[in-house]
Amino acid sequence: MNDLDAINMKIDLVDWAEKAGSRLKKSGSEWRGTCPIHGGDNPNGFAIYENGRRWTCFTGDCGSGDALGFIMKLRR
Repeated sequence: MNDLDAINMKIDLVDWAEKAGSRLKKSGSEWRGTCPIHGGDNPNGFAIYENGRRWTCFTGDCGSGDALGFIMKLRR
């Protein structure tokens, strides 16, 4: 495991997304909600999965990635 992997493992992506304004709900093994990156309003347009380590925006052009990628996109 490299340093970036270790950092990614420590980031609570659900917490970051909620603090950024997403309204998340647990759906099976995923968290679903609004996209905090582009301020979407689709309650299923954003997902956090793989035990909170990966995310995807389905409604905007935000893309997907790991926790560090989420923070970089969120902070532009």
